[in-house]
Amino acid sequence: MSVNVAGRFPRWMFGFLGTVLAAAWCCGPFAGEAGASPTTDLAYSVDNGSSWSSDVNAAPGQTVIVRIFVTNDTARAIAGSSVSTAVPSGFTRLSGTTRVCLNPGSTKPLHPSTELACNTDAGQGGPINETSVWTGSDLVISPSAGLLAQSTGQASGPLQIGQKKYLDLVNCDYRRFGDHYTDSITATPNSARLGASTTASNFAVPATRCGPGGAGNVEVGANSATQLIMPLGQRYLRLENCDYRRITDHYTDSISSTSRSARLGAGTAASNSRPTAPSCGLGGLGYVRFAANSGVQSIDLLGNRYLHLENCTFTNGTDRYTSSISTAPSSSSFGAGTSASAVPVPGATCGPGGGGYLPMPLDSGVQNIDLLDTARGQGFVQFRMKAPAPVSSTVYHQTAQLTAGTAHRTGAGTITVNASVSTALGDAGVAVVTVAVVAVFATIQTMRRRTVQLRTRR
Repeated sequence: MSVNVAGRFPRWMFGFLGTVLAAAWCCGPFAGEAGASPTTDLAYSVDNGSSWSSDVNAAPGQTVIVRIFVTNDTARAIAGSSVSTAVPSGFTRLSGTTRVCLNPGSTKPLHPSTELACNTDAGQGGPINETSVWTGSDLVISPSAGLLAQSTGQASGPLQIGQKKYLDLVNCDYRRFGDHYTDSITATPNSARLGASTTASNFAVPATRCGPGGAGNVEVGANSATQLIMPLGQRYLRLENCDYRRITDHYTDSISSTSRSARLGAGTAASNSRPTAPSCGLGGLGYVRFAANSGVQSIDLLGNRYLHLENCTFTNGTDRYTSSISTAPSSSSFGAGTSASAVPVPGATCGPGGGGYLPMPLDSGVQNIDLLDTARGQGFVQFRMKAPAPVSSTVYHQTAQLTAGTAHRTGAGTITVNASVSTALGDAGVAVVTVAVVAVFATIQTMRRRTVQLRTRR
């Protein structure tokens, strides 16, 4: 038998230690990525949400936070979905703690993202109606209860699709001999010169990108900008068309972020409400709000992958007027067919014109903006419960189920209540690794002592 007389650790010991740590890292709960269908995972926290595990230790009487993570990584919303579980026998559910949140980007439930939209946020439904979703210790609740204009007592409802973080809505204004033309899309025949870079993305665009102009049209920077709209947790895109007129010139705005928006802007936003009137500016620089061409359209984004943003332009030969909505008083003549649905549409559906104004096909079109991001379809249902005080250490098991069209993979977790301690032991997986590491180093110390004894005998 060879002896490491230098007192260093044997190579096999490093290999063994590495194997233990690697196994704990890669093979713990929720290892790997979500599948190609809706999934369910169950996680607990015993430190008020600082860390999460599917296998925890708790002290008698300690509060345990339960999170049921659900993921929709498909390309469609699923109606009639529900999340169900039961409080383990002996535990006590804490009233008023049920919460429903969208949590995009949480592809690893034990390490959730910080992006949230919850039922208690401003503009959402408010506290969950627990008498409607709890029956004794059994929970059945919609994964969108209290969100997206859904009831707070909803037992089943839509499982929303994952959406990109931003709708980058662009207003590009061009002027020719005092006549303004406004564009918001990239899909008209003239978009290469007179277009706008509206899109959907997961990052804030660094700058507004308008076309170079042409045929006598020059961009007006003061009326051109990008508005970043965040649809998370909001059911509607509240798209406003605010038209202003000076003598015979019409200027139309659809955003709130140009340098002149305080006077010549629009109140476009994402919302869970549907106002009936736009919030246009008061006008200025000789321009007065033109009510007949102004309005607000609430476009339902719930479960709809594509926003069909239309640009419909009309001209009387010297003046151009552009509309993107179907709800202005004059929309039967000058409206646009902007909408949202699960599939793209082939073309714009502009009004016929009127009052001497005719449609301009070269400056009209529809942009099908894809809002879907299947990597951002996560959310959770959460509540708190109090651990029992068993006479001896006891392991409690719990399962959770997402039913979305069909029953999907069951999430499972365990809670060990140690009757002999008054504080939590924490993550059981970490405890196992800790024990293994301690055993390794105990072995190392024993070998060191034997090495020293052998050297002394020699």
